[in-house]
Amino acid sequence: MVGKRQKAQIGVSLLLAAILLLVGLPPVWGYIVSYVPTSSGFQWFPSISGNRIVWSDNRNGGMDIYSYDIAGRRDAAIATAYNDQYMPRIYGDHIVWMDKRNMDGDTEKWDIYMFDLLENKEIPICISPGSHKLPSIWADRIVWQDERNGNSDIYLYDLATGQERSVTTIKGNQMFPSIDGDRVVYLDARENTNFTDIYYYDLALEKEFPVWVHNPNRPAAGGVPVIFGDKIIWDVNWDNGNAYLYMYHIATGQTSILAEEAGTNTNRSSIYHLAIYGNWIAYTLYKDGIRQVKVWDISAGKAFVPVPSQLGQDSPALWGNTLAYQDKSGTKDKIGYVTLVPETPPASPFFDTEDHWSRPWVESLAARGLVKGLDDGTFRPDSLLTRAQFSQMLLNCFPTQTASSPRSFPDVDPSAWYAAAVQAAADSGWMIGFGDGTFRPNESLTKAQAIITLTRTASLPVREGAAPFPDVAGHWSQAAVSAFFLADPPLLESRFQRYLAPRGELSPDQRITRGQAAMLLASTLRLPIMTTTPSPTTTPSPMSAVTPTPSTTLTPTTTATFTPTPSLVPTP
Repeated sequence: MVGKRQKAQIGVSLLLAAILLLVGLPPVWGYIVSYVPTSSGFQWFPSISGNRIVWSDNRNGGMDIYSYDIAGRRDAAIATAYNDQYMPRIYGDHIVWMDKRNMDGDTEKWDIYMFDLLENKEIPICISPGSHKLPSIWADRIVWQDERNGNSDIYLYDLATGQERSVTTIKGNQMFPSIDGDRVVYLDARENTNFTDIYYYDLALEKEFPVWVHNPNRPAAGGVPVIFGDKIIWDVNWDNGNAYLYMYHIATGQTSILAEEAGTNTNRSSIYHLAIYGNWIAYTLYKDGIRQVKVWDISAGKAFVPVPSQLGQDSPALWGNTLAYQDKSGTKDKIGYVTLVPETPPASPFFDTEDHWSRPWVESLAARGLVKGLDDGTFRPDSLLTRAQFSQMLLNCFPTQTASSPRSFPDVDPSAWYAAAVQAAADSGWMIGFGDGTFRPNESLTKAQAIITLTRTASLPVREGAAPFPDVAGHWSQAAVSAFFLADPPLLESRFQRYLAPRGELSPDQRITRGQAAMLLASTLRLPIMTTTPSPTTTPSPMSAVTPTPSTTLTPTTTATFTPTPSLVPTP
């Protein structure tokens, strides 16, 4: 069934098509298409982030990088150095690409460069010996396919630390990386160069996981994978001419076939150049001699064609509800973009929580303005929570108290976005830093550190008794964990244990995810968990073993109550 918004969109498109026919121009069916300013050359391989589209452009003879500001309707040259700049990727204010300017002679050499739009400067990311290709970027992390070791490996550069590291350097070739959050997915040929498999690497856990390994009895090569949140997609094109779109859900471990395009040995169908964002998956379908961009709506469980192709389309890119793609016009390609309309408007305020277990708690906090997602419209519930992010959550949820002797930390930049939140958390005694005087804002928070902080913000009294989890007995956080969970026994119900303490163990030193932290924070505030938006005027109150007065509710506990010897264990 087509939703009302989509009907309206299609209706406007049909009216436009009728007008174009009357004035003698070719009709455009489906969505209304806009284009970046066209050039005298080809425009290839678009990438989109927010209101910016970047692409490779050969108007100057070689391949260069250009960008277009959708809101400001301005295009600009990003990289026009000697030789080719190719296949750009953009995230926020950072544009990365593979660059051939350092090639000497006939030996192929690509390097990775970046342009910082805020600083208005170009930065070399990897120009070491060997060839470096196919970059992917998420936030401050850039990954690429690296051939310095003789085969293809995956390397990563962290803009926040200025450090480069290898992700995979095992036998065979690891190729075509895609990064999202703490996970890097890639095509892998360690077992058989003819039949590639798919793996992902969890940067937080420092561990690799298989996603799709070919069946030796019916071999087929996995296509280039792409990741968004905990969803990994790829294509498989069989020798019999059929093409399939696959998806792996990391949270459930389930693999499913979303789309099937029938073909024959003589008239093959092929799916390739995939993109995913939220509930949208876009891909190029080659069928019956033409390339067509299709979109799979995960919520609706079906595919549709936004703009039927006249001459050919390719290389889709997604951000939010915007689809950009390569559109053939005459003998050239130009970059078009459309705004997609979901058949069923998403119920969740974030693109990646609609089918996630943490959605009720995240929505309860978000409806009151207590948590916000990232700049790309996501919440990233499976990403690890940093100490800076948790400080900001605390500042949003709890009024602060000013300490008589404010604390400062040498590793907290006063101009950083989190500086005020860190200062408030320290002044209130909620998060007191480490024994060496640092706060470590970008370090991931552990479960124990999160719980001890929440016991302080809620002023929970220490309670004697057995530890609620066997692996907490004797741990430095035992008193705080007991106080937290005994103050609200429903937290020990199976639904909480399933998400926070599987197999009945808390694993207090394990890093906490953003979804887990949202569950604990909403429970601390005793927020009603509902799917409908609560009244924004509702004032949450922290949980407590007894009903506290406003003055005691906001008084943090002393740091000595739950804190072990600082020289032995870092405090939150």
